[in-house]
Amino acid sequence: MKRPFAALVLAAALVLAAVPAVSAAAPALSVNGPSGTVRAGEAFEVTVELSSGAAFNTAQFILRFDQNAMECVKAEPGPLLAGALTSANASNRKGAAVAAAWTEPLRGGGVLGTFQFKAKTDLSAPRFALTDVLLTDLEGRELEVFIPENLRLPSFPDARGHWAEDAIRETAFQGLLAGDADGAFHPEGTVTLREMICLLWRAAGRPEPDPKAGASFQELEGFDAETRNAILWGYGRGLFRGTETDAFSSDAALTRQAAVKLLFSYAGGQTGLESLFFSVYDGTFTDSGQIASWAKPAVYWSVYHEILSGNSQNALRPGEAVTRAQLSAILARALDRDIL
Repeated sequence: MKRPFAALVLAAALVLAAVPAVSAAAPALSVNGPSGTVRAGEAFEVTVELSSGAAFNTAQFILRFDQNAMECVKAEPGPLLAGALTSANASNRKGAAVAAAWTEPLRGGGVLGTFQFKAKTDLSAPRFALTDVLLTDLEGRELEVFIPENLRLPSFPDARGHWAEDAIRETAFQGLLAGDADGAFHPEGTVTLREMICLLWRAAGRPEPDPKAGASFQELEGFDAETRNAILWGYGRGLFRGTETDAFSSDAALTRQAAVKLLFSYAGGQTGLESLFFSVYDGTFTDSGQIASWAKPAVYWSVYHEILSGNSQNALRPGEAVTRAQLSAILARALDRDIL
C-alpha cells in the first residue's frame, strides 16, 4: 500500500543481474537539520542519513514536514546513492521523496538525501518525520530499519487501533489537532467552534488578522494572543459571525455540518460543479432533509470531494456533534485533496 513511489525504481533493479544479499545489523535513519530558530524567509539544509547496517539494493522514504510552515525547494539523492538509479521529488503530496535502486548491495552508512528548505514563517527547531520507508535486498525482501520515535508520526495510546488512527496521527503531525498534557487524544471528544477556527488559522500559516476586520467579541479578553489572532482572522475571512450580544459561542460543540461549513468557507466556497448533484444527494442520503439550508452547499460540496461520507445507513448525521476522530478524518481527506 505504501510502495508506489519506489515501484518504478524497484522494478528496474529486479531485472538486473542478481547479487547475493549481505545481512547485517538493522540500520538506523536520522534527520539532521537546524536545531535552533529559523526566521521566515531563511533557507536551510536538511539531510537524511543511514547508519552502517545491512546491505541493500533499493531504498525509498518520504521526509515529512509542515508544508504550511516551510517549503522544500530542492531534493537530491545523497552521496551514498552515487551511481544508483535514483528519483527525487521535492513536492510529493506528503513531503519530499527519494528512491533509489542499485545492481549491487550498498554497504556502509552515509547521506541518503539532501533537501533545501525555505521557511514560510518563524520556526523553532523545525520538526520532521520519516514515512514510507523501505529498504530491500535484490530479491525484493524488505529489510528492517530502525526509525527513532521522534521521527515517527505522533501516536496516542487511546487512539491505537481506532478506525481513524491514521488520520489522527496525520492531523496531529500537521499541528491541526493535538493530544492533552497526558498524551491522550480523546478521539470521541467533541470539538468547539473556537478550536476549529484556531486549527484553520494554523493551516493558513498563522496569518496576522486584518486590522480593519472590526470584530469585538466579549470572549476575546479571556483568550491568549494566538487565539485572539485566530478569531479575528476567521471573522475577517468571513468564516463566522457573532451574535446580537457580541459573542460567538466559542465553546459550543461543533456539529458535523458546521465543521464542513467552516472548511467550505476556508476553501473559498462552492465551485459550481457539485451543485449539479444536489438532487442526487437529496435522494441518496436518508437524512438529507435534516441538513440546514445554510449548510447544504457546504455539506454537498464535502460529499462531492469525498471529504464527508454517509454511514452504513446512508445517513450524514449533519446535526450531530463532530468528534475529534471524525474531524481528523475530515481534515486528513482535505489535506489529501490540497484543500488545506
